Amino acid sequence: MYDLYSSSYYDFNLVNCNNEKNIRNTLETYGVGSCGPRAFLGTTLPHIKIEQDIAQFIGKDVVAIQYPSTLSIHLSILNAFASKRTLVMYDEKCCYAAKEGINLSRTNSLSFQHNNINSFKEKINIIKSKKYTDIFLIIEGVYYNTGEKIEHFDEIVNLCSQYKIKIILNDTYAFGFIGGTGKGTCEKYGVHTNNIFQTIIGLDAVLGGMGAIAYGTKENINIQRLNGSGYTYSASVPPIYVANASASLQSLKTNFEEYVNELIINISTLNGLLNTNYTSPIIYIKANKEDLVKIKNEIKDAGADVAIPRHNSQEALLYHPCIRIILKHNSKPIIEPICDIIKNYLI
Repeated sequence: MYDLYSSSYYDFNLVNCNNEKNIRNTLETYGVGSCGPRAFLGTTLPHIKIEQDIAQFIGKDVVAIQYPSTLSIHLSILNAFASKRTLVMYDEKCCYAAKEGINLSRTNSLSFQHNNINSFKEKINIIKSKKYTDIFLIIEGVYYNTGEKIEHFDEIVNLCSQYKIKIILNDTYAFGFIGGTGKGTCEKYGVHTNNIFQTIIGLDAVLGGMGAIAYGTKENINIQRLNGSGYTYSASVPPIYVANASASLQSLKTNFEEYVNELIINISTLNGLLNTNYTSPIIYIKANKEDLVKIKNEIKDAGADVAIPRHNSQEALLYHPCIRIILKHNSKPIIEPICDIIKNYLI
């Protein structure tokens, strides 16, 4: 069965990993769970190592912090720095975790149209005369809810520098795919990481681990070690998962060019068969709502698992009913069979 629903583009996970000896040693040394918040009860070497590995991979003067959950990382970052007089701007199609983090942080918020630089500029003109202690912007390198790459990223960075807006970039689905060595959106656009307040990478995506990493300057990371709610109060990730993420990162560094070329070929193959123009491995196939389960079952019978995205009543207004497919570097044999099925239901 081909996995076309999880977001590890290169099948880095505990089931498929080629790192069994290291995982077994980690399990025997630390057990299954580390059982408590890192800030209160201490940490383990695998947790420290993944922070160091990510920081060294991204570049000089970068420091990283590992959080136990991708769902709470936006809230944790905002809680560490924001106040009731903070404004958070965000793309209207940001992921669920970002929107929930904004809601729970009790900050002021303002959305702009998806991937629309003109809408972003209009919102800046609205707020620039108002007095906020801080303004944050939450964007994504590859938007999980649409599969689209961010547009005009360099212009957004320049505008944020001009108006002193702090960027929180969720690069979870760009990491390992975009950039000359897979470092993500900043590498692709030639933007120095110091221009980004915090960058987020979900370890449960490309690297097949658990939890999430935030990286930035040493000063900002140290503040989070004291005030980041997810780091301070939440039970840490089982060490075997972060150990697997470290091993996956080493494999990614060694084989990135081969892996990403295979992935790009698979995206191009699917585009050719469906006459589409998808630009990332995250693909949404629009269909009639009543056909979704039928499509999913037919694809399963053909040998692959896909997902039907679910949204709350408010979010559902932004999205058409669809099937979500996340291509992998080894998906080539199944692409033509699933495209033959999808062609019967395209709208």
